[in-house]
Amino acid sequence: KGKQASVASAVAADLDSTVPALLSFAKGGAGTDARVDAVRILATVAPEIASYLTVDGTEKRGRVKMAVETLAAVLSAGGVSEDAKKAVITVLVASDLGRIVTTLLAAGPTGVVVLESILTSPVPDADVKTAIADRSELFPDLVRILKEAASPAAILCMAAAVQVRGRPARASMVRAGAVPALALAVAAAPTAAAESALILLVEAARCSDGKAAIAEDAAEVAAAVMGRMIRVGQMGREAAVALLWLSCCAGGGERKMREALAAAPEAVGKLLVVMQGDCSPATSRMAGELLRAVRMEQERKGMVSSSYDSRTIHVMPY
Repeated sequence: KGKQASVASAVAADLDSTVPALLSFAKGGAGTDARVDAVRILATVAPEIASYLTVDGTEKRGRVKMAVETLAAVLSAGGVSEDAKKAVITVLVASDLGRIVTTLLAAGPTGVVVLESILTSPVPDADVKTAIADRSELFPDLVRILKEAASPAAILCMAAAVQVRGRPARASMVRAGAVPALALAVAAAPTAAAESALILLVEAARCSDGKAAIAEDAAEVAAAVMGRMIRVGQMGREAAVALLWLSCCAGGGERKMREALAAAPEAVGKLLVVMQGDCSPATSRMAGELLRAVRMEQERKGMVSSSYDSRTIHVMPY
């Protein structure tokens, strides 16, 4: 501990020189142990570094970038104690919150990592989190970052804001144009981020504006969801079915979505795979209704003969 304190003191004495060197290690410029040690050292000075987010002047931009990278490295690291992370977030939320949020969003994907950590931390109270989720620039900037950088952090930050604020955040997300960006993420993002994107699309489908936005991009949404449905975990599969059911069946559904789903390759087979897997009774019921909707749409379009029953349709439990 004495050696760690000595190193931390040396770093604190010259942040502008030592922090960039430690960041280089933390980003992968050394072995695993050295990277972990570098992040732990950064954690000791992160509360002080946080003050750089509110500095003025264009000549300070380098410090802001350094601060954002440091905070993101510390808050996303598994080797840093929760107490150390809480100390950083305590400093952030005690500062000029509006300015902090603006700076983090301007920093792109790295800044969003920090913002998502604030929204999911137990440190800020409900009022602080609500103030962040209600900021008018939040969802437009998150959608921009998601489109520009395919950032999983932007998806997680959207999910955190919706969790905090509920219906108002859901409406803001839809108005910001999140639906097509989330559909792209479903198709191409890593599994965890794709599942989060599916869950956010389910939230969008629960409001009329969101359902309309999904119908407007019906072909892209249906293709993305069906293309990924059996390549995610159970949570993602159940979210995919819920999204399709809300869009195609609930309250009469949207014809554009039913048409797009019926035209998707292997739609029937994939829905049956989900039904026969480890899914909840509610998911199985929704998938059964989707299968009937697909069948009716295919018959209406002349895609199958009305007198023809495939072997897959015969195993339908509904």
